Amino acid sequence: MKKQNLLILSFFALVVSAVLHSCYYDQEAYLYGSACDNSAVTYTGRIKAIADAKCATSGCHSGGSPSSGILLEGYEACKASTQGSEVMCTIKRLSGCSPMPKGMSQLSQCDIEAWQAWIDAGYPN
Repeated sequence: MKKQNLLILSFFALVVSAVLHSCYYDQEAYLYGSACDNSAVTYTGRIKAIADAKCATSGCHSGGSPSSGILLEGYEACKASTQGSEVMCTIKRLSGCSPMPKGMSQLSQCDIEAWQAWIDAGYPN
């Protein structure tokens, strides 16, 4: 009987140990470290890729009739549309602003910070 109890206790300890060691935060920063480097953001180096993928898409902020008159296609247009606008309010999805990008998930925190860094740096190309 003692041997059976010891076996059951050992098995229970093994299961508990396995469960505790398998639990972790499945977040990119914990797994790979922070790969978000927004120290020298430029339009061509970072913002263009974000705008092209999430903003300047067909029917949105591109072409001859961009949504709400905000053209985010090309450096000059993106810069002009961002200056003095509510771009940060919309991409951060703050109260009172239309959440962007519409119909898509919110930009990653790294992309939001990149856009803010670009603005803060004076819109470098």
